[in-house]
Amino acid sequence: MKLFTGFFYIRCDYQDEKLENYRLPVAVFLFTFGLLTIVQVILSSSPLLLLERFIRGGGWFEISAVALYGAFIAFKMQDPANISRLRKITWIIFSAVFFLQLITGLLGADKFLITGKLHLPILNSLIS
Repeated sequence: MKLFTGFFYIRCDYQDEKLENYRLPVAVFLFTFGLLTIVQVILSSSPLLLLERFIRGGGWFEISAVALYGAFIAFKMQDPANISRLRKITWIIFSAVFFLQLITGLLGADKFLITGKLHLPILNSLIS
């Protein structure tokens, strides 16, 4: 059996149902890591990743942490019994991080704002 994850094929010589549970998390990890790597490399002059703004090279740690978080959530959400609870938890975590970053930026730490200047997003673009 071959598992396709990103640009890599993983050859599996045995049929194991537990191995199937890792296909999605591995794909999520590689996809997230790949996209954020493009952001890190192309936009190195004006970093978008928060940790890169404070520590040179810290974006790579942030990329790894976000990719691992995505893979962990993808693994846990494969169980239908966990989906409702995990969806609430992930939205609470996302909302807390988003609004803490916004509030910190509004209080004067400009590095927490993407451009360094306050610009409020248009609500319609967030909804769509």
